[in-house]
Amino acid sequence: MRNKITTVFMLVILILSVVACSTPAKEADPMDKQIAYNDASVAVDKVKVLFHKTTAADGTPILDPATGGRDKAKELLLGYFDAPLVDKIMAHYVTDQTVEDNVVLNKGEDGSAVPFFNPSLIDSPFNAVKVEGSKEEFKITTPENKIYTLKWQEDKGRYIVTNYE
Repeated sequence: MRNKITTVFMLVILILSVVACSTPAKEADPMDKQIAYNDASVAVDKVKVLFHKTTAADGTPILDPATGGRDKAKELLLGYFDAPLVDKIMAHYVTDQTVEDNVVLNKGEDGSAVPFFNPSLIDSPFNAVKVEGSKEEFKITTPENKIYTLKWQEDKGRYIVTNYE
């Protein structure tokens, strides 16, 4: 009798496990997708403001002086991006040179700072991108197949960009 009960119990557990594994993952809430897209857009806009807004009198691209320098810029970006991605962004833009006491940025052939996010997510409206994932992590794919990965950060109360490819 005990073996029959154990066997039935094991069959019930097995059946419930199969049902749980075969149930499709719940689609992310459309509002969460919109929030993830908005948070990514704000993050990318912070980069634009820091590195694409200001030039010295001679036209040299410089870090926005209102930021307060390299360390403050990095600190600001850490509110929107994962630390390794912030390091990549800073290395892409910042040089050791200064002009008029401002940090000089790396520049392209046209003399302006070369965008890290190229093309920028800001240039693609929400209905033009593909947002996939769950409340905890989303991937946003632009029409140009650039992928932004975002993870929910409870302590910040927003999604932060953890990768760009």
